[in-house]
Amino acid sequence: MKRNPKQPPSPIKINTHRAKTELSKLLRQVEETQATYMICRNGKVIAELRPVSQQAEKTPLIPDPQLKRLSYSADAFQSTSNEDWPEDMR
Repeated sequence: MKRNPKQPPSPIKINTHRAKTELSKLLRQVEETQATYMICRNGKVIAELRPVSQQAEKTPLIPDPQLKRLSYSADAFQSTSNEDWPEDMR
């Protein structure tokens, strides 16, 4: 039975060691062939490596409305204390 060329291949199960050692190769295959990998630990699926949908690429990130209230004018590398944050955000 031939697979529809527009349909992505079935997910491939791999173990965590292979995912770690071959990550660059797996990412290239995901990008080029739309492959999906189910990453397993002790035979149990714990993660999925798959292409990002084109819809997800077009969806902009929406900032959290509460973050608009924050302003920070101090040195970004200096430690902050609880008093530097609004009371309701501590």
